[in-house]
Amino acid sequence: MPKLGFISWDSAYGKEPLRGGKEYAEKMGVAMAPPEFFPPGSLDHTVYLSRLAKAEVNYIFVGGVDPTPTNVIRDAHKLGLTKTIQFFCDYWGPTSLGTRLHPEALEGTVIGSYYLRGDDARKHPLANLWTKYGRGKLEDMNEVYTIGMAWAMTFEAALKIALKEVGYKKLDGEVIYKTYQKLTGVERAGLQGPCAYSPTSRRGSWELKFYQVRSGKVVSISDWIKAPDAVSLHKF
Repeated sequence: MPKLGFISWDSAYGKEPLRGGKEYAEKMGVAMAPPEFFPPGSLDHTVYLSRLAKAEVNYIFVGGVDPTPTNVIRDAHKLGLTKTIQFFCDYWGPTSLGTRLHPEALEGTVIGSYYLRGDDARKHPLANLWTKYGRGKLEDMNEVYTIGMAWAMTFEAALKIALKEVGYKKLDGEVIYKTYQKLTGVERAGLQGPCAYSPTSRRGSWELKFYQVRSGKVVSISDWIKAPDAVSLHKF
């Protein structure tokens, strides 16, 4: 079995993936090296990466929000670690910003995303909103724009239910909160998987796709896959 490394911000956000993620790795028999945390805003990550390399890890998960993942993997590339270690990130991993600035360093990086990335996002019919409203050329569209479209659709679906049930004059935050719990299975035009909100779930979706950086582009390497419930393994 492979050995897993974890590196992220030294903050509550940076440590959050380990709540359930650590337990799931143990359940699957995957060994983990001691996680490495660095102060947000750090410009150099070589000392943390070097410790993970000495731990002989096969995979390294890089947390934070781009450009942080890009900068961490850039430093790993300088150390020669990307030749022997598979780096991967979650949905805040390298965007078009990072892949344009450091295509060579990011080559091969895997990204797990609950929304469409790369050309998948730019080829979607709704991507024309980017150009329609003067955001620039389609090739310059940051894939995170996809999240905004999906969020808008989710809100629209909840609002329709609320208006039907209570009418405009009785709309308030509590009503919208309750209608969001009724959105289980709602589709968002394929921008992400079916909605998983319910009275017992706060997940926007159970599904994700895997992407990989190849020749400076973020390309799809999987179909939609249902994610395991790792959070329930953690004792809060």
